[in-house]
Amino acid sequence: MPGVGRYKIKKTDIDNDDHVLATTPPGFSIRQSTISNSGLGVFAETTIPKDTRLGPYDGVLYKTQLPDISWAYTWSVKYESGERIKHYVDASPKTHSSWIRYVNCANTVDEENLYLLQYNYEIYYVTYECIKPGTELLVWYGDSYGEHLGLHRTEEDYQKRFNEPDIRQVFVSTIAKCSY
Repeated sequence: MPGVGRYKIKKTDIDNDDHVLATTPPGFSIRQSTISNSGLGVFAETTIPKDTRLGPYDGVLYKTQLPDISWAYTWSVKYESGERIKHYVDASPKTHSSWIRYVNCANTVDEENLYLLQYNYEIYYVTYECIKPGTELLVWYGDSYGEHLGLHRTEEDYQKRFNEPDIRQVFVSTIAKCSY
């Protein structure tokens, strides 16, 4: 039954496929992805500094897992403990999502230039490094989705590339206050 267990967020007045394109901020473009069979992708049109937070990832929220969710555009949002799922954000309905839905899954660790940040029960992408104009934005969708694509990542892959542990999924509940 439509509407059961769901509610909408951040819908604009544009009620068609142009909605997603209308949400694209200056400095980014949506065009054919460099990843085969991925359709559209997001590209930097200007230099994007390291640690830039993009988002939030908008869509229809589901309290429970439903079989008709398009998993290609869905993130699960977890409680602070990281163990239980609070809700799902499904960006497949274009009238309820934004430009960030077109960020594709990287095939290799070397292609990744974004990581996932969950903050205050919302999903953001954060730049690992400075991104140059013309570069496609790519994130790791997660191990289960990667397995579906025949892709795999290890802790060592991230240690080798970034000289730090795996930070693909960061859960933050509050901003730390500085004391002077």
